[in-house]
Amino acid sequence: MKLVLIGHASWLVDTSDTRILFDPLLFDPNQADCYEVHPSRRVQLTELKDVDVVVVSHRHIDHFDVRSLCSLPKTATVLSPRDPLIVKALEAIGFAKVRVVDDWDRVRFG
Repeated sequence: MKLVLIGHASWLVDTSDTRILFDPLLFDPNQADCYEVHPSRRVQLTELKDVDVVVVSHRHIDHFDVRSLCSLPKTATVLSPRDPLIVKALEAIGFAKVRVVDDWDRVRFG
């Protein structure tokens, strides 16, 4: 397994058969150009073209960034908390596989 800190709360986890992206916040500045993450970073979106799973932990805009989500492959499964706004937004963005998980649910991939 390989863990890559992208910045802030964004992590990429590579296992032998699954790529998992947590709380993608991929652009600086963000939040309508009002906020920057420090240290600033540059994300190569081509490195994320084959992400299998995206995890959105909660609705704060530094964890649920619509611009970042729009840049990810829509073939990915998205794990979402039970939050109707997040689920509807993910579906509107074009993710076909949105899976709602509750606290302490176990999820298996690969």
